[in-house]
Amino acid sequence: MRRTMLSLGILAFVFAACGGDTEGTAERTPTPTPKASPSGPSANESASTSPSITLLSGEAPLPAYTIRDGPFAGEEGQTVLVTRCGGYGIVPGTEWVGVPPYGVAGCAKSHASAPGQGARLKLAVHTDYDVMFTMPPSFTSASISVLVLADNAAEIFVNGVSIGAQLTEGDHWKGGGNFVGLGPYGTGWPFTADGTSLLRPGANRLRFRVADGGGPTNLDYSVVITYSP
Repeated sequence: MRRTMLSLGILAFVFAACGGDTEGTAERTPTPTPKASPSGPSANESASTSPSITLLSGEAPLPAYTIRDGPFAGEEGQTVLVTRCGGYGIVPGTEWVGVPPYGVAGCAKSHASAPGQGARLKLAVHTDYDVMFTMPPSFTSASISVLVLADNAAEIFVNGVSIGAQLTEGDHWKGGGNFVGLGPYGTGWPFTADGTSLLRPGANRLRFRVADGGGPTNLDYSVVITYSP
């Protein structure tokens, strides 16, 4: 009996020494290991880009044409691809277009031209080249970038508003030379415009009014329209 009581006393002492009495002590809980949270896009996420519309001469939709003055004033139709003259520049990724031509040696010639009238703007035959495109119904802002080459000169309109002109050397034409832009033979005269107020939801009209003082007359362009949906 004495041995049993001694054993129980020893056990009670060990239990108390090891913290068996938890009254008044805080319960310990494991501390979670913090997890890293991403501070930016992951490596395989691509940056968002603004949607855009690209219009290239030589690709659909080819512009329609209307001859405004001269012996063929009022004629309308669909432009065609034309053969580029040896000295003509070209906007990268495009082809020259024009009024349906009859062939001449080295390049294509249009009956819309006005032989013998000379390089004077007030005497030139003007041909409108129209390209239609569609904007989304709810865009909030837009910009327009144009590269253009023309024989002899082109003015650019967006829904009837002029945004610039590629003009030729001559008595009443200021600026650079006939169909010559940047580079040794020309890769396009650059024009930019804020399209937010110029463009509208739905159908829009891009117009190149080409003036020709005689000989071949054609057009070459690239247009990129970017917008926020």
